[in-house]
Amino acid sequence: MLFDRMRSARNADQYSFQIAPSSEEIKSGIKSADNFINRMDQLLNETNPPNNP
Repeated sequence: MLFDRMRSARNADQYSFQIAPSSEEIKSGIKSADNFINRMDQLLNETNPPNNP
């Protein structure tokens, strides 16, 4: 849901004349993306642990 909202905001920014996002909104989006990537890495490691020689 969060990424859909960010996609909609990006779409509106690129194709309309709305006000640009604030630095707080940008920082929040980057933090959310970072959290998402970290969680995906964690899940991948839990479901497919690396082989230890």
